[in-house]
Amino acid sequence: MAAIFSHRQTDQSFYLALFVSLFSLVLIWPTYAQNKGGYAKRLHSFASLTQNSLASVPVLHDSLTRWARAIEDNDQVGAFDERNRIRGIMNQLGTKNIIPAADFSIAVGRKALLRGADAAAILAGENATLYAPDYPKSHFFLAKARFNQDRKNIKGFLLAVAEGVKASLANRLERQRLVALGLKYVLYALGAAFLITLFLLLMTHYKSMFTDIASILPSRPEGKWKLAVGVLVVTAPLAVGGLLLFALALPLFLLPYLKKSGMIVVGIFSAFVFLTPLAFDSMARGMIIGSADAYRSLYLLSKNTWDHETKAALEKERKANPANDSINFAIGLLNEMAGNKDAAIEAYDSILAKSPDNIRAIVNKGNTYFGAKKWEKAASIYKNAIKISPDTVEAHYNLSKAYTEMFQNKDSDAEYQKARSIHLKKTDSFRAMAGVNPEKKVIDFQITKDDLLLFERALNEKTRKLSESLWNSFFGLYTYDIYRKISLGFIVALGALYILWSRAIAHQTCFSCGVAFAPPIKLTSAEAKCNQCVAALSAKGGVSIAKKEKKRKEIRDYKDWRIRTAGTLDRLAPGLGRTFFQLPLAGLFLTFITSLIIIYGGLAFYDGIVTQKAQLAQVAQNHLLFFAVAAFYWIIMNTALKRDYY
Repeated sequence: MAAIFSHRQTDQSFYLALFVSLFSLVLIWPTYAQNKGGYAKRLHSFASLTQNSLASVPVLHDSLTRWARAIEDNDQVGAFDERNRIRGIMNQLGTKNIIPAADFSIAVGRKALLRGADAAAILAGENATLYAPDYPKSHFFLAKARFNQDRKNIKGFLLAVAEGVKASLANRLERQRLVALGLKYVLYALGAAFLITLFLLLMTHYKSMFTDIASILPSRPEGKWKLAVGVLVVTAPLAVGGLLLFALALPLFLLPYLKKSGMIVVGIFSAFVFLTPLAFDSMARGMIIGSADAYRSLYLLSKNTWDHETKAALEKERKANPANDSINFAIGLLNEMAGNKDAAIEAYDSILAKSPDNIRAIVNKGNTYFGAKKWEKAASIYKNAIKISPDTVEAHYNLSKAYTEMFQNKDSDAEYQKARSIHLKKTDSFRAMAGVNPEKKVIDFQITKDDLLLFERALNEKTRKLSESLWNSFFGLYTYDIYRKISLGFIVALGALYILWSRAIAHQTCFSCGVAFAPPIKLTSAEAKCNQCVAALSAKGGVSIAKKEKKRKEIRDYKDWRIRTAGTLDRLAPGLGRTFFQLPLAGLFLTFITSLIIIYGGLAFYDGIVTQKAQLAQVAQNHLLFFAVAAFYWIIMNTALKRDYY
């Protein structure tokens, strides 16, 4: 920190930025002490919800109740015993993730945090990661509990956060949701960054551009008339087609005046314009899939787990589409995993009533009887499956297990060998699975990728409608088809007008004094200078000393103005100054980051206050990390990464 304050270029604007950042943090920090009563009440109701959702597995429900009581009483031995018992129940159910148990543990841990029992909160968080190791919230809560207990335990905090991020990225639904959310902010930020960058480039080169526009007209206006004509020509697309056409027209006007880095910016903008419809499709797809409760339930079941909303979501979808075999199969699988024999058999029978030869439903129905220890009934169903499809490895393997339970070892070995002869690797993998989880003796057919893809196709129409709705919120005047034609026309016009317009232009912008000039020769220097500046800065004679001194003063004043303006813009919004100082590529990158921070903060507060009707203090508390990152960004951009302009 001392190095920051002793930075040789630190000025008043930095101290202002630092003050604003610290003041924001001071305002936000006390909000942690607010609304604790309401927060505890909400957590208590959430705990009851998740606990009641486990009522279909009574032994798990009872064990979790005893575990929560042990946590509240700080009975670590009792909590350890119940945790091991819960893990045993999970093995019996054949799952390594029970999200309702993890949610319940997180709720218990949050209540422990509110009463200051940090050790109990950490224990609850650790147990949540055991109950659902693939559930990101378990790891993130553990990180919070560790940080709350010991802020010096950075290693433990980061390890838990890393596991949470890993679980989030491994979860397809979470990835889809993050992509959809990220694309929304990126589209807003990129649009703002491009518009600001192009506008600042226009401000840099407007004198040369307006001079060339005036020279094309027969009257060749000068002075205020030249400025008025230039403004009318440049803003004509804004009046005709709105902000979109104005943004597309700016590169067409600017391209001949730009240097290499400016042309790269225009190229990036062209790609952004052309690919925008794909971004809207991807964003809509992520939002639909992420919010489709039935699809989420199928996805969780494909991972051999479920949460407290899974059953209700599947039953709701079943009422809407009672003939959907994927949903009926999922309901049967869920009830089978939860030990609800009658409900599972009813779901499988609803499939078999229409498709008597559905092997997946037949085998899983047999597994349901196997779990209920009705070995003869299970064996009969497996035999029926083999009769329908003799090459079904799962049926032979499960029949072997049923014979074992009935002490018919010879028949058991025969069925096992048949399974190996059909598919050796698959049979060995079944045996390996049994070794990892000896409580789960038979093999279920699971929700497959084909089931998920089939359901995704059913969501395509909703995705299309949402994509159009999102599109209209951005571009109300233009449909998809019109925009595609406009964007394609923009790409073609960019090349054609560059050739035609570059032939018509005759002026450049002097880097030293900012005037528009028409050089008699092309200068090799990257910094174009008018003849007067070249003469004024030259040691040769031919120009009076008085004229040279006058021009040098104009150069000094112009450079001082550019430096002050660029510095002020960068202090207020990092990136703007670089663009103004004809460093558009670096300016675009930093302007995008700045726009992303501002837009994220604005939308987050709008959503919290207007949409969710939350208090300002509560919204600020929820985004404390964002404020810290934004403050750090502004400070670092005004110190270590501060750009010095000369």
